Amino acid sequence: MGNDIGYDLRRLLLDCKESGIDIQLRGNNLKVKGSKVREDLYLLIKEHKKDIVYAMQHLPDAVETHYVSRLRKGREWMDECMKRLKQDTTNTKLSDTLVNNMIKWARIDNELRRLYPEYRGCPLEDMGGCDKSYAPVRCQHCGDQVIRKNNDYEITQR
Repeated sequence: MGNDIGYDLRRLLLDCKESGIDIQLRGNNLKVKGSKVREDLYLLIKEHKKDIVYAMQHLPDAVETHYVSRLRKGREWMDECMKRLKQDTTNTKLSDTLVNNMIKWARIDNELRRLYPEYRGCPLEDMGGCDKSYAPVRCQHCGDQVIRKNNDYEITQR
């Protein structure tokens, strides 16, 4: 971590995301999937491949220090809160606090991906991912994985 990418490259990554173009890093290569409607973006991805790979491999320090570490701590708190709520289901103060923190957690995850579109993956990967938790929230990456699996399943059922 340590470097920050320029505005134009960040704008390109955001435009791709908004257009439904998914860019994943595979070693030093990019795996690009999505709508063919925006061929202009595919040309720009090809033109800036080296910069995109570099940006995805060298995330800014703020990604870890300000976002990912906060998301991990928040998730640990939510897990503990869920355990306590299972023992005392009448604790409305704790329940309300949990809901407010779940919303805050989702906003932080959203902000991370909006400000640093070069960030990919689950911020809880080191903790086993979103599925290894009591808390009923998922990061955008894991939520998107579930949607993709469900869409793939629906397609194969037709």
